[in-house]
Amino acid sequence: QEDRIAMALYDEARELIDKKQWSDAILRLEQLRALKADFRGGEAAELLYQAYVGGGKDAVAIGQVQLARERFESALAIRNNDPEVIKQRDLAVLYLEGQMAAGINWQTAIQKFSALYQKDPNYDDIRTRLVEAYTKYAEIAMKQNSPCLAAREYDSAAGIIKDPALEAKRTQASQACKQVITNPPTPTPSATES
Repeated sequence: QEDRIAMALYDEARELIDKKQWSDAILRLEQLRALKADFRGGEAAELLYQAYVGGGKDAVAIGQVQLARERFESALAIRNNDPEVIKQRDLAVLYLEGQMAAGINWQTAIQKFSALYQKDPNYDDIRTRLVEAYTKYAEIAMKQNSPCLAAREYDSAAGIIKDPALEAKRTQASQACKQVITNPPTPTPSATES
């Protein structure tokens, strides 16, 4: 009885993998593992590996990066030396770390998103995320009276996308920066100096 159920789960999982229905295939294979861990050992593990990798790539394609990271890590638990899967997991980790830093620490968000963008400029919505991080950090720099830093950040954002509003902010920050450089603030003499 147990062997018959195990065989049915195994066959169903293979069909689901052929149809690229990764989540359902993973579910069947995990049920098979729970029912009979040693059933078709290597073959079942290879199928589960394929399902995790395929499921991870699909998750990235639809913007579910957290799920993608989990699936790549599950695949690496089965076979830990696949350079492509390691790379995919690392890209997902950079994206998620950048996402966690966004709004809290824009410098860290820029660092993570920029590293990801250099490795894969077409990863999910990385362009948008990186431009937003540069822009938010530049806005903070302007508020804190650091126009040269703001100009640099706007410049970095403008290097990724062309946007008239962004260009206007960059020009404004650059002019304010030149103003600071050519006319540095004069210290006001204090009452004790004579």
